Amino acid sequence: MSLELQTEFSRLRVHDLIAKLAHTRLKDVLRVLVALRAVAEEYDLPLEAILAMPYSAVKPTPEQARDCERAYWWMYDNTRLNRLLFEIEHLH
Repeated sequence: MSLELQTEFSRLRVHDLIAKLAHTRLKDVLRVLVALRAVAEEYDLPLEAILAMPYSAVKPTPEQARDCERAYWWMYDNTRLNRLLFEIEHLH
């Protein structure tokens, strides 16, 4: 990479690029990034491990939906995560 490109890249806000690539609003990207951090903290996983997990746009099975709902409420009941969850809610 040329020095000129490195200098330009050093000013790049990666979350702006993610929003542009995903064709979505910046606030939505920020909420997802904070949610990733909260899940990583709750499950003691590195972000790389979460990003390497398989994902699908297919509707979850009823069992998967129930598991997600339980995990969601567990995280909201966990006061250790209040700061991150508060941050997500206030990015509207």
